[in-house]
Amino acid sequence: MTISTLCRWIVLLAVLPGFVVFAQENPQKLEFHSCTGQIGGGFARALGSDSTDLQNYGGVFEAGGGFAINRRFAFNLNFMFYASGVPTSVLQQQQGSPQNGSARFYSTFLEPTYIIYPSRKFNFYGLGGFGWLRRSVKFSNPGNSLVHPGGVALPGGGSSDAGAFDGGGGVNVRVNHAGLRAYVEARYVHGLARLFDTSLVPITAGFRW
Repeated sequence: MTISTLCRWIVLLAVLPGFVVFAQENPQKLEFHSCTGQIGGGFARALGSDSTDLQNYGGVFEAGGGFAINRRFAFNLNFMFYASGVPTSVLQQQQGSPQNGSARFYSTFLEPTYIIYPSRKFNFYGLGGFGWLRRSVKFSNPGNSLVHPGGVALPGGGSSDAGAFDGGGGVNVRVNHAGLRAYVEARYVHGLARLFDTSLVPITAGFRW
């Protein structure tokens, strides 16, 4: 599956439900909280050059908060942590054959979010934003290096920082009358580093209020 095809599926997942729902509640009757927060977790798949250098899937933790301008539009600040391993086949190609390797990704995004279908029981939303992505690869033996396409070697692993953008969407489902909602969300994250083609597709679930 190409990146462009994946992006189209994510956008379709976020937008389509808003067009197939015909009966919409009065937005003036819905709960409204100007300050929001969220916490959740899930998994992600690495794309690009990292899809061959890292394990296919890794764990994700995310947390954030924001400010809702009205019942449809909000600004959120989202932090995400992604952890994955380095396959044995890749470790064996390195000098000294290190026993272990790990990858860590940290990101922070400012994400304008639009509620496509506001409802008391559930809503669909789309989001997109820009921010910062840090990529760190570590080995058990500092003298080894992981070589990426293009001949770039990172002695003992290494770290890089770059700008990044993301986009995606999800669904919120009301849990109680106090405004607590469970959510499921899919995003596409792409780092803008010059040396590394870092792209992630995190799928997460959690709670927001």
